[in-house]
Amino acid sequence: MMSIRLWATALVLACVGGLAMAGPVGVSDNDRVVFFGDKTVSYPGFGLFVENFVRVKYPESNARFWHIGSRGYDTLAKADAMLEELVLPIKPTVVVLSWGLGEGETKPPSESRAKAFEEKYGKIIERCQAVGAKVFAVTPPSPNIAKKTILKVNRYDESVQQLSSAIASAAEATGAVLIDWNSATRQMRSTKPNVSLVDKDGLFPTAMSKSIVAKLLFDAWAVEPMKAVVDLDWKTRKVTSSSGTVSVTPVSDNVVHVELKGFPMPLYTGRRDQTFTDAMACAGYCQLLLKVDNLPGGAVMLTEPGSRVRPLRVLSTRLTTGFNLASPSPVTYVESFKKFNDLVETKNFRFSETIRWVDRNMKEKAPEPELVESYETYILSQRQYHEGLVKVIARTPRTIDMILELSLAPGGR
Repeated sequence: MMSIRLWATALVLACVGGLAMAGPVGVSDNDRVVFFGDKTVSYPGFGLFVENFVRVKYPESNARFWHIGSRGYDTLAKADAMLEELVLPIKPTVVVLSWGLGEGETKPPSESRAKAFEEKYGKIIERCQAVGAKVFAVTPPSPNIAKKTILKVNRYDESVQQLSSAIASAAEATGAVLIDWNSATRQMRSTKPNVSLVDKDGLFPTAMSKSIVAKLLFDAWAVEPMKAVVDLDWKTRKVTSSSGTVSVTPVSDNVVHVELKGFPMPLYTGRRDQTFTDAMACAGYCQLLLKVDNLPGGAVMLTEPGSRVRPLRVLSTRLTTGFNLASPSPVTYVESFKKFNDLVETKNFRFSETIRWVDRNMKEKAPEPELVESYETYILSQRQYHEGLVKVIARTPRTIDMILELSLAPGGR
């Protein structure tokens, strides 16, 4: 019979394999990237930004990604068991640690608690480094204590500051790379107070906040920005593209069809209700520009012929300088884009839910003897399902083929 400890470990075994290329951190041969932490990592965490970017920007890389997070508060207490059962068996080459959000949430600031946190955090870093992993230590994002009474009463913003300082000290002592999400979110809140960085609980980061830490990681990993430019001359009907192939078909004086083949996919944030926008901090890493010269003025309607999605109205001035198709546009509704990201989303969601299932049914209470065999079979089937999805994702195209219809908006001439 499989031991209780190995039930969780079974989820992540049989995952080590050679990859096909060298490149930046998180992309190179044999890279196995683990995002390990609290609610900022638990599905759908900020790591989805990073995984989706790497998969599209570096389609020839088979780098593997795991998102192993614990929800709730005071979750660092679970870190040791999770590290042994779910992280170290992967033999990670890169570990992104993100702990601290929710620690001491129900208590006032405490220097002694912050010191204990620093010591434990440092040991986690060292254990990851001992298996050869490069560690990136992420400070927790700044909370908005005005959104939740208990946060305000306990001055939780001060607690998070203490924990962020503790993480910085642990990173410096161990040689881990510090990713200071906390300072970056505080800076944005001070310069752009109307930008929403947390959900209604005052803690959980929004897509905008996640885009901040994604940019910090992209910078630290030295990845190359994903950029493509489609340049259309409205007057001559000539078109070029810096990526893939492109052709144009005039439909009328006011309408043209631009056919894109092998065009890069936009960056997917990991949430259908939190789409990528050009306002996000990491927008510079995903610029899929449509430029149209010699427009008569006014606006242009963008759509995919036959689509039920409402056409997007874009001012001619924006198209002249370059409109980012990675922001909500007809490109983001293409079926191949949705299919690929559904695969990645399902892989990560099922893995996260299975971890929670193991916690509820095998860790919090001993399973009934009659159910042990079926539990073992379930865990192994989930591992097979996860591995199968990884293989499907590996062979699924990361580019888009579509026809983009541009038509002059009424009154645009």
